[in-house]
Amino acid sequence: MSDPEFERWKAELERFKINADLWKSGTEAAMDYAASAIKALLILNGGAALAFLALIGHLYGKEGTPEQLPYMLTPALLLFGWGAFFGPLTAFLSYACQFHYSQCNTADEPEKSPHYKTACRYHFFAVLTACAGLICFIFGMYAAVDVFSMGTKS
Repeated sequence: MSDPEFERWKAELERFKINADLWKSGTEAAMDYAASAIKALLILNGGAALAFLALIGHLYGKEGTPEQLPYMLTPALLLFGWGAFFGPLTAFLSYACQFHYSQCNTADEPEKSPHYKTACRYHFFAVLTACAGLICFIFGMYAAVDVFSMGTKS
């Protein structure tokens, strides 16, 4: 191999290393953000569901508490429960998405790889389930406020 050709290959290798490092740091940052969002969903919904279970247990059978109150709180509890379910489901879909994206890196043309389409599908459903978890939390809060505001209406 001639000296200029060797230098060209060496420069190409350096560019590849820089691109790989950039891709790696971007991927790590995206995964950190996704993990934080998933944890937040799980903490919000799971904490709300646990708080409601504790509240129902505390109020159940107490004098002055309407007998139907635990049943009135059920929709909010179900929404928080479903929201908590969507947290780990989002984590699984995110993992599957990253697995398939990483398989694309071995291909010469990643966008034409069958793993790329699969990764895009997992990505879509991961975002969808994360949004569903957040929506469950918002509607669960609304359902809870609705139940508690019934006692203040005249």
